[in-house]
Amino acid sequence: GLTLSVRDTGLGIPSDKLQQIFLKFKQARPSDKQKGTGLGLWICKKVMDLHRGRISVDSAPGHGARFTLWFPPSSVL
Repeated sequence: GLTLSVRDTGLGIPSDKLQQIFLKFKQARPSDKQKGTGLGLWICKKVMDLHRGRISVDSAPGHGARFTLWFPPSSVL
């Protein structure tokens, strides 16, 4: 398989919101300052589901976030 990790140095995500961010129209911190629809990570999760893979997140407020995508061997060319 293939594992891909992407890390940022943003605000981080509170632990009680980590699984919620993969739901349709959900955001970790909805506000007027940060625009978005809450669809981006939901779409990523759906794409990973289609590839029979996984997406996960590790984060803590003030420390950014790391998203890890795992693609099974059958989906890697």
